Amino acid sequence: MLVKIIFIVLFFAAMVAVGLVSRKSSTSLDKFVLGGRAVGPWLTAFSFGTSYFSAVIFIGYAGRFGWNLAWPQHGSAWAML
Repeated sequence: MLVKIIFIVLFFAAMVAVGLVSRKSSTSLDKFVLGGRAVGPWLTAFSFGTSYFSAVIFIGYAGRFGWNLAWPQHGSAWAML
């Protein structure tokens, strides 16, 4: 258990360090959100794709677990209430 706590503390320390170092290069909201408008179309497309598939997988797993809990047998989720 102590090893897990140490790793969690190290992880959060690394995240804070990355945030503090990155804060110096992002001086405005435009630079933070849009990468200073220096991000090309390929990186923008990959960012969109990964965000989309992340949402699809998240929603898909929720639907799969709902199906496995026999919600379709009741006609709808409202029948469970």
